Amino acid sequence: GRTMSAVVAAGDVIGVEEAKKRAAYAAVDREVKDGQVLGIGSGSTVVYAVERLAQRVKNNEITVRACVPSSWQATQLIKQHGLPLQEDVVLPTSELLSGSAASSGESVDDFAIDVTIDGADEVDPQGNLIKGGGACQTREKLVAAYSRKLVIVADARKDSQMLGRNYPFVPIEVLPSAWGAIARLLLAQKADSPIGSVVSVKLRSGGASKAGPCVTDNGNLVLDVYFGEMSSERAFVIDQLVSRWPGVVTTGLFCRLPVHVYFCQTSTGEVHSRSNSFWDANANCWDSFTLL
Repeated sequence: GRTMSAVVAAGDVIGVEEAKKRAAYAAVDREVKDGQVLGIGSGSTVVYAVERLAQRVKNNEITVRACVPSSWQATQLIKQHGLPLQEDVVLPTSELLSGSAASSGESVDDFAIDVTIDGADEVDPQGNLIKGGGACQTREKLVAAYSRKLVIVADARKDSQMLGRNYPFVPIEVLPSAWGAIARLLLAQKADSPIGSVVSVKLRSGGASKAGPCVTDNGNLVLDVYFGEMSSERAFVIDQLVSRWPGVVTTGLFCRLPVHVYFCQTSTGEVHSRSNSFWDANANCWDSFTLL
């Protein structure tokens, strides 16, 4: 991967929040260009990305055409900073609004989000991600899917040699009536099944301030599933197969997308960036969903 020049001198120990901030600021400064439509991810690191975005707009360095939110939290951040909000991931054409539309000859590139900036719970060397710690992975994947590129910002704790090593589960959003069926089907998988055996499944609780389970922005539930450590190939197969199960809405595995990650080390204060082969080949995010 590519390494950027150090933000501060080596040996300047910083806290986790400062590391998140430096990674987010570096990503916004280097990846956001004038006049773009931007996807806004969710989570604690994205707070700093939107803060920096608003600073750059206020300083007349850039203009932003629209910000597309991936969650209730992202919507509030966009509003709070006075940035232009676009609730629809992609705006429908006037023909679609009036009833129906014929084949247009458009390419996806004509209407795609330019770049999405988001966080991650774990990132492997190939740029595959586990997301969903904040239960927002469905709209995060939706916004990423219609983007040209995905930029991930994180502190260096999220950098991992293999998915499942540092972050012990994959969040899977499910329809409420299906959670028991999907949990039991997951636990019934044998070691020789295509996705391998499942170590454990837990219905995510709503925490101290809510009786009952965590309910997503979409009104669904979340299963936290521990598959053990996953090679990049296994993570891809799990996502492809489990996503097809009736009742599953979205897995928190984001695989084979063009990703550029910005990490900041708390031990040095340095920001490092790393792009994967899909980014380097100038692929678009939607290729991973629309091409077999």
